[in-house]
Amino acid sequence: MLATDELIVGANGYLGHYLAASRRGARCILHSASSPTPACAATGLPFVREDLCQSWELLGRLNPSTVYLLARPVTQKADVLLKFGLNVQAVLQEWADRGCLRRVVFASTQLVYATPPDDKPIDVDFPLAPETPYDFHKTAMEFHLQLLARHPAQPRVEIYRLPLLAGRKPPGAQPRPQFIYSWRDAYARGDSWPFPNADADAIRWGTSWVHVDDVVERMTREAPPGQGRCDLVQPVSGSFTYWEMHQHLCKRFGTARSAQSLHLPRTCFFLKDNAHLPARGLEEALEDR
Repeated sequence: MLATDELIVGANGYLGHYLAASRRGARCILHSASSPTPACAATGLPFVREDLCQSWELLGRLNPSTVYLLARPVTQKADVLLKFGLNVQAVLQEWADRGCLRRVVFASTQLVYATPPDDKPIDVDFPLAPETPYDFHKTAMEFHLQLLARHPAQPRVEIYRLPLLAGRKPPGAQPRPQFIYSWRDAYARGDSWPFPNADADAIRWGTSWVHVDDVVERMTREAPPGQGRCDLVQPVSGSFTYWEMHQHLCKRFGTARSAQSLHLPRTCFFLKDNAHLPARGLEEALEDR
């Protein structure tokens, strides 16, 4: 079996490929269901390709000490999410039973909460109420990891309930799933959200975002002592209402508009930061450096 200090499960994703770049030169193995992206290949780190919706045989041969669990199926199909979740849980338990697993860092989502009724920032004690199969999958993984932290091996678990990720350009074909960049590109084409809106509360809708550099730095810093601990982390670099984003993008790209009107999100997902990140503004959210 191949021994390694770290394993990034889902390294081809937006967060994954920046995390992988930060581990260049470390004892780290990358994983994805598809071939490595150019950014992952450029790290020179070994790569394992395996679809966790099908099997965990190849990953099961590894002996990772720290696992960054970032992978997810891009689907709302419950049967696919169930199979993926069961395989991930099985390989995590195998590593814990073997005694190699010391730390798990999991990328969860703000969507484990029901859509909030107002714009009051949500802390980690806010009641959970997932709504879609994907939301339930993330919630189920959170509970499994909290149970895993109580395994006799006592791995440390950190669960990141992430808002929108931003701050660096998405790789390859990923701008569309990264909503901030999708919105920015739409405004650059001349499309926009319809403001003012018939709904009087429209200017209150908005969300939190986190700079991908902040997440990578927070995930890779040395974990504080405490085996068997499970910490819930909500890293937030900034927040915006959609009206503020609209004004910012109009100022940046002009007010000329095509006939295409974008769908205006109807959420107020403002998370309360408990990771003590430095505040950042919208310009940093939209940067491409």
